[in-house]
Amino acid sequence: MTNGFIIRGSLCLLSLFTTIGSAKAAVVPLNGTFGFTPLGDISYSGADLEDAVSITLPSMELINTVPAIYNGNPNDFFSGPASISLGAQVAIAPLTLNMPVISGSFSSVSFINFLDIPGSGTPGDHFDFDLLELEKTSSGPSSLNLYGTGILHDSQGHFADTPGIISIAFTQTGQIGAVNASFSVATSSVPEPGTITTGAFAIAFLLIGSVCWSRRSAH
Repeated sequence: MTNGFIIRGSLCLLSLFTTIGSAKAAVVPLNGTFGFTPLGDISYSGADLEDAVSITLPSMELINTVPAIYNGNPNDFFSGPASISLGAQVAIAPLTLNMPVISGSFSSVSFINFLDIPGSGTPGDHFDFDLLELEKTSSGPSSLNLYGTGILHDSQGHFADTPGIISIAFTQTGQIGAVNASFSVATSSVPEPGTITTGAFAIAFLLIGSVCWSRRSAH
């Protein structure tokens, strides 16, 4: 009788662990995109935007674009447990970014929690974006495009860690005008996990209309 109880108890525990493991395995990657814009002055060091050595952003950035569809599927950031609100503030750290020395190729960086992103009705940050690679391109002295790759984390555990990309378009009217910027973030795991291509196309559509920008040169 005792042995039978031990066996049945072990099977129950095994079933519980299997259920927990299956629940964890069911967590899916994010499929989403959103855009935000800085509020305040943007400054840089260098002769012009094209040759900027570093760029310093203001402390306030607000979400201004959350489309309903991404990659032909519902945008997870638009509704549901991953939804984010228009007008919510995105925290960036550090505010000053040193530019890659070589243009047109990715350089390794390590900015953990580069972005803290609040969710709808969620106190504090809901998502973090770790920036791991950075690339710059430019079509002239009044433009600068930055592209980064990294990982999006859902602190609430609804979605698995997902490869993501960030695009930042800087423009300036002459060398004495104010610098404008537009940011876009997108996951890059749907439909091709681990690639930057799918998210890059979605980011382009978010940036068009928000600010004039030059297209990325092929590499």
